[in-house]
Amino acid sequence: MATPLASSIGRKLVVAVTRVLLLGFLIAHLAGNLQIFLGRDAINGYAVKLRQLGPLLWILRVGLLVTALAHVVLSVQLAVENRVARRVRYRRSGRVQTTLPARSMTLTGLMVLAFVIFHLAHFTWRLTHPEYNRLLDPQGRLDVYSMMV
Repeated sequence: MATPLASSIGRKLVVAVTRVLLLGFLIAHLAGNLQIFLGRDAINGYAVKLRQLGPLLWILRVGLLVTALAHVVLSVQLAVENRVARRVRYRRSGRVQTTLPARSMTLTGLMVLAFVIFHLAHFTWRLTHPEYNRLLDPQGRLDVYSMMV
């Protein structure tokens, strides 16, 4: 039995599915982070609940990483295949029915990667502002609210 990755259509399908999964994560993450508008107690409680997931949180993180890597690797692979498929270059290079977001995917992807690395360094690894590692809220929890503000 052939895998979905054996054909370009299968790879495009996997890229589309991983895009939907990443978008779902982004929406869920945003919903959690919007709790900052409910106050210090709400967002700090949310952070505690996330940490209490323990091994499940790490499984989700690894799954998210695998999804993101699959999305990027297959997208790059498809782009290279498309470029190689046409042996003779066009006489005139022009942008036919394309949009700015489509043309800037590489740049925006790199910007998202930079933000994700900074975000992890700040909130997960706590490397960017070590002074926040000692801040606690009135209930003795790490003060994520102050980290966000």
